[in-house]
Amino acid sequence: MRCITTHLYFGASPPPEPSTHNDPMIPKQQARIFACIALLTASCSETTIENSTQPPQSNEIEVTIATWNVHNLFDTVCDSGACESTDYERQYAPADYKNRVYQIAAGIRQFNSDIVMLQEIEKAESLQDLQAQLPQYPYAVFGETGRMAGLDVALLSKWPIDSTTMHRNDHVFELNGESKQIARELIEAAIVLPNGEKITIFTTHLVSKVTDPEGTRRENEAKIIHDIIAKAEQDAPNALIAFGGDLNDEPDAPPLTILMANGVLYNSTQGMEHSDITTWNNTAAFDHVMHNAGLKAHHRHSNTHCTGSLGKLNPSDHCAMISHYRFPKKPE
Repeated sequence: MRCITTHLYFGASPPPEPSTHNDPMIPKQQARIFACIALLTASCSETTIENSTQPPQSNEIEVTIATWNVHNLFDTVCDSGACESTDYERQYAPADYKNRVYQIAAGIRQFNSDIVMLQEIEKAESLQDLQAQLPQYPYAVFGETGRMAGLDVALLSKWPIDSTTMHRNDHVFELNGESKQIARELIEAAIVLPNGEKITIFTTHLVSKVTDPEGTRRENEAKIIHDIIAKAEQDAPNALIAFGGDLNDEPDAPPLTILMANGVLYNSTQGMEHSDITTWNNTAAFDHVMHNAGLKAHHRHSNTHCTGSLGKLNPSDHCAMISHYRFPKKPE
């Protein structure tokens, strides 16, 4: 397993000029759409959840946590040996890859979040390329599973990452006579806020409905994550903990019910209508930010954020979910 915690990997450079390179794998219309996003001419839509959206008081700081599935960020190398249009892995031409990174970085800038959990990034090098476009996020973690052409999870932070733990390899469960792990890495990162407090972020990407249509494996994954976070709370009763990612299930589905069992976690959109919090393909609320009781006291509101028209001008088939928290400033 390879995992990276780092400051800015290499010096930020100006964004590349948008390209309409006519790769046979990208129709001309899609190339024009990519250029449109890169130029930031696409509109944004945002749905606010709950109230309390007034600006923070002078004695408060606001902390925003986002999760976004960027949708299949492959690179220019065909690692699997199968990268035709009908295959799973996509091999980008260099100009199209640069455009893709620029589009995703532009979306992240729109969120203006302090901590961003990301899903479906193939390699740590692509996270480095995103950081080069996003100097406001000098700290990052990449969770590598080691699968060829695998799509992994990552985390960007404006603030220092004090420590990281990777949990996937330490937790195995039996399913239909086979040994399984959580589909992607479960990252734990302790981040130091500007007021000196420490917040612990857990993030992953649960197995998809295509692979696990009945949800049995997601339920097992959720049970492991629940128990890991419950232990973290027991070890540090005053801990501030957030968990998020693409969980591939609606808020009231069994895996999410398991995650929230015994008050270990609370969904930041709990009690809202599903239609108000859809994040995938205009149909489902799959992306979630949760928090423990300690962090719940600081929660103010949550919102979805879509860069462009979802599924058309959006660089992803997902919208982001963003939760806002407020803390007292550090005493002078």
